[in-house]
Amino acid sequence: MTEADIEKAFVAFAESKGCHALKLRIDGKNGFPDRTVLTPRGVFFIEFKAPGGKLRPAQEEWIERLRKLGFYVAVIDSVAVAEWTLNTVLKANDK
Repeated sequence: MTEADIEKAFVAFAESKGCHALKLRIDGKNGFPDRTVLTPRGVFFIEFKAPGGKLRPAQEEWIERLRKLGFYVAVIDSVAVAEWTLNTVLKANDK
């Protein structure tokens, strides 16, 4: 399964859960995570990779910046992990 296939499946799953998985591009700033996920409980970010794919340095830098700001950032390489991640975020914040 390709990175695009995993991402597309996740977007549909997120929408089925009432969430929005936005594809944001920041001019002149390469490496920003693939999706910004808006949930009823907050925002988190996902960087998608094909199975065995590696992060580029610019992606590592963005992930570090976002995590230092307190955001959850997941690096995901399968549909199952993507769905598990969203379900876990929704349950963890459902108190």
